[in-house]
Amino acid sequence: MRIPPYYRIPSWQRFLAGVIIGMFVGFAFFLVIFGLAQEEQINKIKKQETKIDDLERSNETLLKEKKEKNEKLEKQLTVQEINVKIKVPEKYSEKVSEITKYDLKKKINEQLGSLVNQDVHSVYTTSDLIYRSIEDKTFIVDDTGYQFEILNVEYYSIINVTVKISDVESTASTSTE
Repeated sequence: MRIPPYYRIPSWQRFLAGVIIGMFVGFAFFLVIFGLAQEEQINKIKKQETKIDDLERSNETLLKEKKEKNEKLEKQLTVQEINVKIKVPEKYSEKVSEITKYDLKKKINEQLGSLVNQDVHSVYTTSDLIYRSIEDKTFIVDDTGYQFEILNVEYYSIINVTVKISDVESTASTSTE
């Protein structure tokens, strides 16, 4: 069996030439359309990059301004309230009732009352005043003297002071109230 010689027939030659020319025209058309699509994508990416850069710059500026405002506000922050928490060791738990704890909290708050409405930074720098005013003093409630040891002090607009009873004296003659 033999393949017929189509390359000699003019109608087949025109057909094959048309297919080849069509392939070239189609490929050229594809390149043009693909190039235009890629150019559009590149332009879109460039626009998005410039927009991202602008947004990053504005974000940095806003964050910097926010940080500066927060620093200014922290400098202006004042003490609004003083909270006292009393921890009672087990050896004194029978001697100290809830009412006594309330009275002791009230007396410690009175002792530290001068710190209210002062700048938090200045209160922090003079923190030894808080320690001396609580630890060096005997607080008298119901003819019993209580001395405290400061465990923790948290400084912010509310000062949280955690104290522990270090000594209980049953006489009231050693008071320095």
